[in-house]
Amino acid sequence: MRNKIFKYFKALLCCFALSTLILNNSCKETDYMTFNENYSGIYFLKDSMHYSFGITPIEKRVHTHLVPLQILGKPSSYDREFKVLILNATGNEEAQQGVQFQLPEKLYVLADSINAYLPIEILRDGLAGDDNTGYTKYELRLQLVENNEFVPTLSPADQQVVITFDNAVERPEWYNADGEKTWILTRFGEWHPIKLIKFVEYFHSTLKENAPSTYIKMVEAYGENLEHIPYGWPSDFSYTVVKYIMNPMYEYFQAHPELGITDFPKP
Repeated sequence: MRNKIFKYFKALLCCFALSTLILNNSCKETDYMTFNENYSGIYFLKDSMHYSFGITPIEKRVHTHLVPLQILGKPSSYDREFKVLILNATGNEEAQQGVQFQLPEKLYVLADSINAYLPIEILRDGLAGDDNTGYTKYELRLQLVENNEFVPTLSPADQQVVITFDNAVERPEWYNADGEKTWILTRFGEWHPIKLIKFVEYFHSTLKENAPSTYIKMVEAYGENLEHIPYGWPSDFSYTVVKYIMNPMYEYFQAHPELGITDFPKP
């Protein structure tokens, strides 16, 4: 990843040393013409980011992803608009506005701040793929452009950010531990990503709310999202898991036949 902060301070020191004079050749090469206390530059703090809905609750259909930016210069007493250009994707499926993502009509650096965020709404309903065919990874490539308020501080190539996103749900390593399909057959029926989503969801909600001390112990033992359950089942906490996770899951799938999950065993 490019070290943008290093580039920024290198250029700033160069410009500050010569104040309002014409810069030397090294500064010219990075397109910094003069140093002016009224100069308003803007740059991304990251050049790439990724988001996956993964095991987030299936009811969550939109995620607002915040891309951080910072300005070079003094904060303003009023909100200032900045602009970006949507570029063609280069390595993944190109995301389409209104289908896989949505950008606000106008973007602002708020008054009295040198920090800003570019909010991108990622639309889950527009993300293609499933566990059988594979999940499509989408790419949104943005570039800062000059407007009446701001000038990008670095070269065009360095003023881009690439956001990738998908709806992938990865099978946990323990789902068929020891060669026996404990996840698939004994406890949950055939593998389905929604089963894992609901399992983790009820762990973070119902179990946490009703048995907080057990929740803490399970996170310590198995990870935040139960990534490291041995042998496919948290045996030391079986009663609590059945009561606060498995029973609610069974009732949920009984109440939602449209999901097509008919093989979830009654606990």
